[in-house]
Amino acid sequence: MGRQSLIRLGKRVNVCVVAALMAHGTNVRAEIYDCRPEVKYECSWPACERITEGFRHAEYFIFSESDETLAACLWTGCYEGVSTKYMHPDGFTAVGRLQKDGSRDEAKLLSLSVSNDKRFTAIWNHSGDGTTLDMGICTSAD
Repeated sequence: MGRQSLIRLGKRVNVCVVAALMAHGTNVRAEIYDCRPEVKYECSWPACERITEGFRHAEYFIFSESDETLAACLWTGCYEGVSTKYMHPDGFTAVGRLQKDGSRDEAKLLSLSVSNDKRFTAIWNHSGDGTTLDMGICTSAD
C-alpha cells in the first residue's frame, strides 16, 4: 500500500492512515501531530509584525512520527517531505526541505518544534531578509 500524502488530510486525520500506521506491527506509539497556528510573526529588518487574523484558514502543519514526514499548507501552496527529528527534554524539532505539491522545483525549508504539552513553533520562509513564525497548539491522532 502506498504512502498517503499528509497534506491531503485537511482538518482531520484520515482513519485509514492511522490504521495503516498501527498495522506496521510495532508496539511503539506513533503519533500524527496536526498543528494549527493561533498567532503569526512576519519578521524582516528591523522588526517582527504580529498577525492574529486572516491566516488561520490557510496555514497548518502536520508531522508523522512513523516515517518523520513533515507537511505544511501555507499561503503559497502545500508542501511535503521527509524530515530529520531532533529530540530535546521539552519535546522535539523536525526539520525538512519540503517540496511543493506537484512541483519538483519549488521547495521550502521548514522547522517544526513541538513541546511536550503540544505547543508548537513553525519557522519557514527563510531568507537573509527575515523569516515567518507560526505558533499554536497541536492535536494528535494515535
